[in-house]
Amino acid sequence: MSKNILSKAKNQFIYSLSNKKYLDFIISSGAMIFGHSPVFLVKTLRKQLSHGTNFSSNSYSEEKYKKLLNKTFKNYNNFIFSNSGSEANIRAIRIVRAISNKRKIAIFSGSWHGSIDTTLVEEYNNKKISISSGVIKDNNIIILSPNNFKKSKKKIEKFSNDLAGVFFEPVQGSIPNKKNLDNVKKLILLCEKKNILTCFDEIITGGRVSDLTISNKLKIKPNILVLGKIFGGGFPIGITCVDKYVSKKIDNLKKPIFFGGTFSGNVFTTEAGYLTLNYLLTNKNSLQNHLNKLVNELKKGVNSFLEKNQKNMRLINYESIIRVIFTRKMVFSKKDREIYDRNLINTKKLIFFLKQKNILITKTGGIFLCKSHTLSDIRRLAKALISFAIKHR
Repeated sequence: MSKNILSKAKNQFIYSLSNKKYLDFIISSGAMIFGHSPVFLVKTLRKQLSHGTNFSSNSYSEEKYKKLLNKTFKNYNNFIFSNSGSEANIRAIRIVRAISNKRKIAIFSGSWHGSIDTTLVEEYNNKKISISSGVIKDNNIIILSPNNFKKSKKKIEKFSNDLAGVFFEPVQGSIPNKKNLDNVKKLILLCEKKNILTCFDEIITGGRVSDLTISNKLKIKPNILVLGKIFGGGFPIGITCVDKYVSKKIDNLKKPIFFGGTFSGNVFTTEAGYLTLNYLLTNKNSLQNHLNKLVNELKKGVNSFLEKNQKNMRLINYESIIRVIFTRKMVFSKKDREIYDRNLINTKKLIFFLKQKNILITKTGGIFLCKSHTLSDIRRLAKALISFAIKHR
């Protein structure tokens, strides 16, 4: 067994089998916003272990968590638990198709809705291309263009009679910025006008942004809100949040929609999720202030150097969701980011370079910050990024 395999983690650090200590900016793909093994979780979950971890039936923790979710997201009255963001999106797709009796789903190129066959597709040069082997082409998927309102509007209007729902990732993890949000608001209004169901996939943004979600920030009420990552407290979770209109439609179906799963809503995950959301609500202002301070320090230190020295590299972000791009130009799509990155060649070099300095970022160049990160950690990362830019760019 390789000694480089990770074996334990605490706060902002993660350790290998050989006890090598890494500064972690992956943070479980953004899920561990309070850092690894936060104290407020560990004590309660140790106690829960002695009472069981899964009942495959409604539990006190599950019902308690649903009540808190309902209190937090008042527009939704039904919360369907699953074991991942992928499963939560599967349920959302199943819902909109069942209650609309339509098959077609619209998604945006560059968005990520989990590792499900239906959405593992991109659009390049006006052609749909699967991003995975083993996936059968789905003619019921419509690909919309982020940051191109006219083109997306045209497609929605063209297929409006056949669309079961439009799925938004309002801030794409692949290219985090706020430029697309005005288009999102206008397209939501279009969908409402055309009586098309809407879903916000906030697996990445949910719990990480100020106001908890982008939909809250924009004062938008999609029919379905999909949550995950942070809302599991470090354990696998997906939550499909359904509004009253859709809930009533589900109740009136002659044939029920299948939502089952052996570990869905298990007592251990829902207890962790409940504790995390409760802690998040209590500490959200101090948390966001801390994260914003770290983001500003990182971007100021790195981007000012890169701009001054005309390096083809920048940090872009939406709040504490950060990504390295390899161009001086503003890019607004995953496709353009990958072109400048030479199909992730530069990112792979950066990941290797940082790992030699005992710093970890995601395999696509993503950087996530958490409560445990300090200004000292940020300056260490900034220094390493600048060093990479000098050596390789």
